[in-house]
Amino acid sequence: MALARETFDVEFAESKFEKAKSLLLSLAPNAIGFDDLITNDNTADKALSFFNSNECEKIFLFQTTFTDAKFLLNFAQTINKPICIVSFPEPRTGGRLRLNSICGLNLGMHSLIKNNITPEFVIMERDDSINESLFSNFINSSDENEQISWNEATISNNQLDI
Repeated sequence: MALARETFDVEFAESKFEKAKSLLLSLAPNAIGFDDLITNDNTADKALSFFNSNECEKIFLFQTTFTDAKFLLNFAQTINKPICIVSFPEPRTGGRLRLNSICGLNLGMHSLIKNNITPEFVIMERDDSINESLFSNFINSSDENEQISWNEATISNNQLDI
């Protein structure tokens, strides 16, 4: 399943999704998924319905462009399965980013962790063998969602106490 926002380069996002999906299917040939980029509430509802109707052990979510975290949080709370968010770096060109995928990953992770959901994440590398290893780590990991516990940081006497 892949998230995208139409204000970014959707064609480029689709190409990133297709390449990452091919890698996933080479590692897990029986994997199923929702093939359309989720760009609006209508497509999001179809994706949620798809995953409610098709049992999955784990979810790879491809953050192909920046998006807000509304769908991701709703999806994670509804499906309640381990999630790995995959994002796509892009070179700095001095101009506008075509995808801004890593920013979407950051926002999504923040929203999920704040709501006691602890996903995994992958930032795609140029080297496919590294990506294979990162995908395999999630595929072969236990199904337990680790909860992150936070200690409140305070400053006293110019010392940071955690």
